[in-house]
Amino acid sequence: MAWEVGMKKWLRRIRGAIGMGLAWAAAWGGAGTIMMLGFLLVTGSRPDAPFPLMFGAFGFVAGVIFSGVLGLVEGRRGLIRCPFHALQHGGRPWGFCSPRPLSWPSPLQGTPRSYGT
Repeated sequence: MAWEVGMKKWLRRIRGAIGMGLAWAAAWGGAGTIMMLGFLLVTGSRPDAPFPLMFGAFGFVAGVIFSGVLGLVEGRRGLIRCPFHALQHGGRPWGFCSPRPLSWPSPLQGTPRSYGT
């Protein structure tokens, strides 16, 4: 009997992670659609890459990972009961890890630097 309760808890967590992944996939798929439409308006032709599918897949994986990290960090509390500052401080390391574009201006120079050209 005890393993049934534990199994139901894990199935509920997995279902929640998949739901979070689907919500993120829908949002990122919409962003990919906007990007594809922008590309269509600027160039007049459809891009070769399926941006909505690529962004949707990325959004699904990112949503499942976010749900897993949230479950590890916050434990029993759900997303609704998490304090905003905890989510904000949890996102700060990921922002520092993201690569910055190479065309940003260097702090030592006034002009943007370009590699390879």
